[in-house]
Amino acid sequence: SLRLPALWSQELARMVAHRFHQYQVVGRALPTPDDEQPKIYRMKLWATNEVRTKSK
Repeated sequence: SLRLPALWSQELARMVAHRFHQYQVVGRALPTPDDEQPKIYRMKLWATNEVRTKSK
């Protein structure tokens, strides 16, 4: 098995921990005469940046 020096493993853990962030995307359909108050949807997800979050 490969053993990393303690400093490397700490640095690697820090890099992985900061790679993903939790985002919240909120949205709804536009109101129509039939549905004046459409349901609001919220999705919580993990992604590396805002662009990838919105694409999900």
